Amino acid sequence: GLRGRAYLFPGRSGAGKSTISRLLQARGAAEMLSDDRIIVRRTSNEVSAFGTPWPGDAGRARNKRLQAAGIVFIRHEKENRLEEISASEAIRLLMPVTSIPWYDEGPLTDILTFCDDLVRAIPAYRFSFRPDESAAEYLEKSLR
Repeated sequence: GLRGRAYLFPGRSGAGKSTISRLLQARGAAEMLSDDRIIVRRTSNEVSAFGTPWPGDAGRARNKRLQAAGIVFIRHEKENRLEEISASEAIRLLMPVTSIPWYDEGPLTDILTFCDDLVRAIPAYRFSFRPDESAAEYLEKSLR
């Protein structure tokens, strides 16, 4: 969480999720709900992120709920840059990193509908970042 709100950092292994989380934590700017998987739910008035009991390589798993404030798709670059992206771009980036049971039509439809609702309910960003402390400072200031 960043300032008491959750930012979702979906991505494949190697995208930089652990790096950016570690950099934000080192600044005292954030806490990590999970370093692997989280649960996201939508109620009538907000989207919430929940830590799960299954930690990843960094051993982070918090039993906590935070209101979701945004989805941040990350990639390593030479300069730090945060740009808001459209819902259609966000859904395109979200599909490959979402747990979807493609073999089961009932849950498949529900999850695809949820993903579409999610990218329309909260803002989505692309964050290109240098993997050093400047990235955490830039992100923290930009998401205020």
